[in-house]
Parts: sequence; structure tokens; C-alpha cells
Amino acid sequence: MLHDPLYYAPLPSIAPLVNTTIEISVLNEMTRSQKETPSDDGRVYVHLGSASAMAKHYRVSRGNIARLLSKVQKAGHYGQNDSGTWVSAQLLRDHHLLQALKMAHSATAYIEAQQMRTRELLHQ
Repeated sequence: MLHDPLYYAPLPSIAPLVNTTIEISVLNEMTRSQKETPSDDGRVYVHLGSASAMAKHYRVSRGNIARLLSKVQKAGHYGQNDSGTWVSAQLLRDHHLLQALKMAHSATAYIEAQQMRTRELLHQ
């Protein structure tokens, strides 16, 4: 995982949301409660609490959360309209790809640890 470029250079849609624990938490909030499949315009409507609610939950300032959401909104991957709050289908795909990457690396590490333990036991 430490040598994987995707881990150190995340895809642009999620890059503003993967550097700190709070950013990752906000990204998870944005992607965990999808209301429907992507629309024709690439938007996926989600249930997302207000910046104030997220700030209270994560014990950070509302301004901090608002700045994060603003970065993603300016890049076109988050917004609100009469239909509700949405994230881009690209952001959702990229987040799923990052999660899959982490799981794949964890699985590889587990297998390697099992193999090392087996070798140790055989050489006792």
C-alpha cells in the first residue's frame, strides 16, 4: 500500500477529502446514504446532514466543515438544489475505488502474515 500511487495521489474528486481524519469522515458521510442511482447528469442524491450537524458530531468548527464542502462543491462534485443534496457519480466511484484499494492491501498483508507465520512454525 505504501508504494501505491493512488494512495498518495488520490483521484481529484476525492483529493480534498482524504488527508485528515475529519476529511475522511466527511467523505464517508457524503457517500454512505445514497438515495437513488445516478441521474442522467451524473448526480447521486444523498442524505447528508448539515455542516453544523457534522461539525457538532465530529467536534470541529462549522467553518471547517463548510470549507471542506466548499472545495468539493467548487470542483463540481457536491451541491444542493431543489431535489436535495447530491454528490457526483465520479466522487462516489472514486471513493469506492479507494475503499477497494485499502481492502485489497489489507487482504494482501493478511495473506503475507499468514505465510510468514506458517514458515516460522515449520522451522521450529
